[in-house]
Amino acid sequence: MKATSKRLARVGDSICCDQKIEGELARALDGVARHDEYQLSRLYDLTRDRVYSLAVFMTRDTDLAEDVVVEVYSQVWLQADRFQPSRGTVMNWLLMITRCRSLDLIRARQRFQGRETLLEHAHMLCQPIDEDPEELHMERDQAQAVRKSMRALPQEQRELLLAGYFVGMTHVELAEHFDLPLGTVKSRIRLGLQSLKRELTQLERSWS
Repeated sequence: MKATSKRLARVGDSICCDQKIEGELARALDGVARHDEYQLSRLYDLTRDRVYSLAVFMTRDTDLAEDVVVEVYSQVWLQADRFQPSRGTVMNWLLMITRCRSLDLIRARQRFQGRETLLEHAHMLCQPIDEDPEELHMERDQAQAVRKSMRALPQEQRELLLAGYFVGMTHVELAEHFDLPLGTVKSRIRLGLQSLKRELTQLERSWS
């Protein structure tokens, strides 16, 4: 009987402790909704360990998990007023955001790695091929000419053309990937295409 009473007492203490912490989290989040930076720092101190642990578990990458943590508290700062107590606790809301941001960054990394591989293959198009006089045909001559035309382009134009037309990245994605203004991306692609068109037009005339 005494053992049962002790167990019940411990459970009661745990519930009270959880309720106390949740109360602190709720007050901190309420302050964040008013753009109180101190309360954001308070919320971070109270919850960061659990957010980071979940991010590491999901991403299996400590560096990526750190990025997730930054994303989570940035979203909390912007959207604290969207929290609805009737739908769960503050901690559960934070962990839900952590799961979503982890999945977003995992997918983004996979897309980036896939495109990096494609870009490596795309750059091979600009590499010279070994010429074998006995096997040269018109098709190979044309392919070599296209490679030479691509290599003749300035690197900043060539990279964007390869990524845009071989990998299939949009102008917006190119701007993000190469850290360039969107207008610069469009301008370089336009200039590169104009140069290629002039070069290939001359080649077509020489083949005809």
